Amino acid sequence: MTFISLVLIFFGSCGSDQDNVPVIDPVDSTHIGEVDPVDIRITRTFTDKTLYTAGDVVTLGSFDIANHSDVDLVVDTLSIKIGTTNSNGESVAVRKVIGTDYVVEAGNEITIPEAVIVEHEDVLSNTGYLVHAELKLKTVDTTKFLVQSEEAYLTFFRMSGNKENLTYEITSSDFNSLPVFLLQGGLSAEYTVQKSAASLACGISHSWNIPGPGMGPAPILSTPDFLNRSIDKTIDFYNRNFGVDETFETVIISTGIPSGAYLARALNAPVLPIHFLVGAHTTHEIRTILDYSEQKGIEAYATVGHDYSLSSTKSVAWVKLLSMPEQYRQFMIDHNVKTVVFHGALGKGGESGAKKLRDDNEHYGSGSIYIMHFAGSDSEGYLRQTIRDFDTRKLGSFIYIADWEAGVIDRQVDGMADQIRQETSASSIEFVTTEDAIHLWNMGSYMMLNLLQKNNRELKGISLNPYLIGHPVFETFNGYIPFLYWQGFEPQHHIDTRLKGIIGDGINHFFPGVELEDLSFWVNSTSNFGGSAQGIKMVNTLEENGFGNVVKNNFSIGEIWDSSDGVNSVSEVRAQLMIDQGLSELNAWNDDLDFLTIEDLKAISDIFPEILVIAK
Repeated sequence: MTFISLVLIFFGSCGSDQDNVPVIDPVDSTHIGEVDPVDIRITRTFTDKTLYTAGDVVTLGSFDIANHSDVDLVVDTLSIKIGTTNSNGESVAVRKVIGTDYVVEAGNEITIPEAVIVEHEDVLSNTGYLVHAELKLKTVDTTKFLVQSEEAYLTFFRMSGNKENLTYEITSSDFNSLPVFLLQGGLSAEYTVQKSAASLACGISHSWNIPGPGMGPAPILSTPDFLNRSIDKTIDFYNRNFGVDETFETVIISTGIPSGAYLARALNAPVLPIHFLVGAHTTHEIRTILDYSEQKGIEAYATVGHDYSLSSTKSVAWVKLLSMPEQYRQFMIDHNVKTVVFHGALGKGGESGAKKLRDDNEHYGSGSIYIMHFAGSDSEGYLRQTIRDFDTRKLGSFIYIADWEAGVIDRQVDGMADQIRQETSASSIEFVTTEDAIHLWNMGSYMMLNLLQKNNRELKGISLNPYLIGHPVFETFNGYIPFLYWQGFEPQHHIDTRLKGIIGDGINHFFPGVELEDLSFWVNSTSNFGGSAQGIKMVNTLEENGFGNVVKNNFSIGEIWDSSDGVNSVSEVRAQLMIDQGLSELNAWNDDLDFLTIEDLKAISDIFPEILVIAK
C-alpha cells in the first residue's frame, strides 16, 4: 500500500509540525452490512483569514483524513457544512460538496487540498460560523457493504461589519486637562490595564462601559486570533499613550485581582494581563482559539463558565497564558524593564470547581479546557443555556483548579520567568501571591498605607470599594486607603472580620496612634458596584458601629464616565475634586512621589506573612 504523507496548510503555506495538530475523535456512526463501523479521523485546520466582510471569499486550509481501520475505504462524498455558532438548533448557512471518491487505504491518510467554501455570491450575516466536514464512506471492496457517515469540526470564522467588539478597547481623552481612560469590553485583567494607565498618567478612569443598566461589560466576540488580538491591543495601547521609548523600571504580569490596580500605583508600573476574557457560544470556538495561538507560538489553556452579568446567551472564557508572548518580550526590551512582578493567587479557593473537557491534553497543558461549575447542582442548567455544544462534549470528573479569575499556576509563572530571564535584561523577577485570594485584596490596603507613610502623607480616610471600583490616584492624593471587598457579603461581616481587625492592624503598624473611628469613610458603592440597597446598608452599618464620618455616593448612579449628563458618577465627582484641588499641585506631588520597591513589598510580607513575595 502507498503511504500518503501529511501536508497541512495554514493560510496558504505548509505547516511544519504534524504532532501539533489535534486529532478529532469520530462521532457516533451508523452502519449496515458486513463491515463494522471504521475508525476514521480528521485533523483540524483554519480558514485563510479569521475575519471576513460581506462578499469575501472564504478559503479553507488543507486537512487530512486518516483511516485507522484495516479496511480500504472510499470517501464517496466530502462536504463542508457552515453553520452559525449562536443558534440553539441546527442552522446551516452553506453546504458545499468539495470532492468525491477519495480512496483512503487501511492505515494510511490523505490530504484534502485547500478549497473555497464561501463564494462572492454567498450571503452570510455578521456572526460567527462553525465549519464541519461531512463524509459518506464505503469500502473499496465491492463485496463488502458499509454505510457510514462522519461529521467532524474543523474550525470557525467570523463575518463582521467592522462595528463588533473583537478586542477590549481603552480610549484616552482629558477632562479639563485631567487624563481620562475609559474601558470597553474585558473584565478584571483588562480593567487593571486601564487603571495602571490612569496611575501612570496621574489621571482617572471609570470601571467600564456597559450595554445596559445592571449589566457588566459586553463580552468580546470570539475569533480564532482572539488571544493575539488582545495581546497586540495591550502593547499598542501603552506605546500609543506613553511612547515606544518610555522607560518602565517595573512591569506587572497580573490576573487583574482587585489589588492589581493598587500594585500598579504602588510600583508605578504598567500591567500586562496573564489572561484575557472572551465570549463564545461553543467550546469549539475556545478550542480553535487555543489551537490558533499554539500555532503562533503562544501556549494557553482556558476556563469556560457562565456569567449572567455579562451575558445570558453565551459563555465567557478566560484564555490563560502558559508561555510569554513575543509581544511581551519585545515590550520589556523596548522599555528597558529591570523588574517583573507576577501577581495572582495560588491555592484552590474561590470559583474553582470544574470539569475538564476530555481530550489528549494533560492537566493544565496547552490546549486544555475546563468547564467551570459555579452554581453547584444548578451549574449544568446554566451551562446548557450558554454553551450550545455542552451536551455533545465529554467531560471528566469534578475537580478543583486555580480560581478562574484570580488564580495562577506554577507552570505559568515558572515558564514565563525562565523566558524573561533568558531573553530580556530584567534582573529581578518576583511573584506576589497568597494561598487565599482575600489576602491579596487586603494587600491593596497595606501597600497604600506604606505609600502614604513613605511619602509623609497624612492618613485621612478609607475608601470602601466593592469589587472592581477604585481610583488610586485620587485616593492617595487625598490620604485615603482602599478597603477592597466583595459586595455579596453583609456589611457587618466586612466590618467585623476585616475592617476592624485586618485593616485596623495595618493602620496600627504604619500609622500608630491613628484611631480607626476618627477616619473618614467614603462608601464608594454605585448602582453597578454594590447597588443602592447595599450602599445604604453599608452606611447604616458603619454608623451603628461608631464610624460617624461617612461620605456617600449617589448610589443610584452607575460608575460610568459620561460627561454629557453632568458630573454625577463617582469617577466624574472625584475627577472634579482633583481639578478643584489644582492639577499643578497634583502633578507636582505625583512627580515627587517615592514609589514602593520590591524591598518594600518584602517588608510588607514580613509584617503580614500570609502575603508571599517569592523570588523567581
